[in-house]
Amino acid sequence: MRIILAVHCFFPGHVYGTETYTLRLAQHLVDLGHHCVVLSAVFAGEPHRDSLITYYEHEGIPVVCVDRNHLSAQSLAESFDQPELEEVYARIISKEVPDIIHINHLMNHSCALPRAASKARVPMWATLTDFHAFCFNGRLEDTGGHLCLGPDATGVQCLACLGKEASNHSWSNSELRNLKLSKMRSFRSLQGMMLRAGFGCDVKAETMLVLKQRASSQLAAYRLCQGLITPSAFLEKAFRRQAPDMSYHRMSFGVDVDRSPKPTRSYGHTIVVGFIGQLTIHKGPDLLIDAFRTLPQGSAALRIYGSESQDHSFAERLKASSTGLDVSFCGTFLSGDIATILAEIDVLVIPSRWHENSPLVLLNALATHTPVVVSDAEGMTEFVTQGHNGFIFRMGDSKSLASALKHFVAKPSLAAEMSINTAYPRTTRQMAEEVEALYRTTRPALANQI
Repeated sequence: MRIILAVHCFFPGHVYGTETYTLRLAQHLVDLGHHCVVLSAVFAGEPHRDSLITYYEHEGIPVVCVDRNHLSAQSLAESFDQPELEEVYARIISKEVPDIIHINHLMNHSCALPRAASKARVPMWATLTDFHAFCFNGRLEDTGGHLCLGPDATGVQCLACLGKEASNHSWSNSELRNLKLSKMRSFRSLQGMMLRAGFGCDVKAETMLVLKQRASSQLAAYRLCQGLITPSAFLEKAFRRQAPDMSYHRMSFGVDVDRSPKPTRSYGHTIVVGFIGQLTIHKGPDLLIDAFRTLPQGSAALRIYGSESQDHSFAERLKASSTGLDVSFCGTFLSGDIATILAEIDVLVIPSRWHENSPLVLLNALATHTPVVVSDAEGMTEFVTQGHNGFIFRMGDSKSLASALKHFVAKPSLAAEMSINTAYPRTTRQMAEEVEALYRTTRPALANQI
């Protein structure tokens, strides 16, 4: 089969979970005898490519890249459905002649991609990796950082998230930046706030309509797919709430890592607590430092891995708050070194403030027999058994996190004992074989459904 794997961005410039999933899936499908091409994009504002469509290769996989600098969205509506892109994807599909298009993220591509595929009668599958299809911020949280159930009939909460996003920009009115948007409960109150901030009434009414269209348009695009692959129970539940009529297929991610037993620790070994991830507020490393501060001095060491350049001011605040503590900021590392890094960590903490969806760092920790402490996000707790391979704490609560960490300090042998119980045997090859099996159930595509 000839397969296009579509993703919003890709290596070497973007190296996170969805990009890694796409790369490994492509490589295994090639090993299984298929021809794979990755369809990626450059975000508007990133360094320009020479032309709208460029070609390159990454680790043996050909990549077709659409540079959105040449055709950027000119409105909120075009951020999720840009008709001009449809002709671009029609050209790519005509050249690549795929038997299947597998969508791993629609951001950057918009609804134009599935529409072009449908008109070309190319069957589609999709893997859901976050909540972008119906959630404005993609994290399924409201402006106060709490779990959101998704758009309601009014779309008020989506407008509040749009206002919060606008408030983060220097060009937005100071009154808009300072308002407590989570307290806005009606369109009228939000509209009044926007008017005072210098936005026109008619524009806001139009924005409300566009925000309501955003979710319905993207979910309609996913309905063109043969089925949706969901790597966690929580993600599937969230999508079923919005679109119960779609065909869902639960399929956990696989990871490829050295699964050797954890190295034996010497007597008197100081417990090493680890954090691996983005140094951003929604990942919660500040909560971990606050919790770590309450542990008895000398009872543990904390190693934090992550880039300080993504949010430099936040990283500086983290460093300032860790003064006097046994905390090391270790920077980043190559993805192939994760087993070596985790071998030196006794307990990995994932203190996220948002509703993670089966993060690969969690699966790698389990695979390397590293016990975990995670916030009570359902996309993580379904992989953790309390007191068996880790602990679960209340999201956003540093005291609850500290209580979990104190189990390991009170009983220094606990991490090693839990390590024996901790495992994750699933590999990316197994995952790819299951995806291939789904491809073989593909029915002929129906054209012009959007």
